[in-house]
Amino acid sequence: MSRIALEVAGEFSRTRIDEQLRKYIDRPDLWTYDELYRSTAIIGRLGAPTFIAELDEQVGLPTHVLRSLLGELWNRSWSPELALERDRWVTLFNRAGGYTLDGHDNTPPAGPVRLWRGSSLEYRDNMTWTDSRDLAASFAFEVNPLYEDGRQGALWTAVVDPDRIWAGTSLLYPPTSELVTEYVTDTWGLEIVEDNDGRGLNRG
Repeated sequence: MSRIALEVAGEFSRTRIDEQLRKYIDRPDLWTYDELYRSTAIIGRLGAPTFIAELDEQVGLPTHVLRSLLGELWNRSWSPELALERDRWVTLFNRAGGYTLDGHDNTPPAGPVRLWRGSSLEYRDNMTWTDSRDLAASFAFEVNPLYEDGRQGALWTAVVDPDRIWAGTSLLYPPTSELVTEYVTDTWGLEIVEDNDGRGLNRG
């Protein structure tokens, strides 16, 4: 088991999830963003996605509440596809519908966008992508603690249709002071290729 997977297992509390499920199952008056956000904070960042997935499976949360929560849960869990199986994330995002930017309903990109991802080969189709090549390259070539054997990743790119993009988070990328966006993206069947147009960061 990888170091990251061990950390996920260590922070995951089934007991806290079950306690919060009992509190909310029969209380539709509590199915609000503020209430559920507080509950996910109690459960912890790595158990929160499971709590929301199970609660939604049992009661069918209001879609606008679900939509507001999902991008936040994705970002807070740090390793979202270890915190919750990909199929369950896909089910949640598809049921929530629409597109959010920084947790608020927004208009998705007007057309196909080129996005990048920095990772090792086996994780190239994970769902976190960015419109910043530099940011993706930093994960591919500089954030080496992600790869326990010291290996480096690769830079991947894809042209993504708007209906594949569920959520965006605005970030300030310090090396360039550029405002960039990380996206949660449906990669099922997406054509992903390695970006071999140079290596490393473009800071010029």
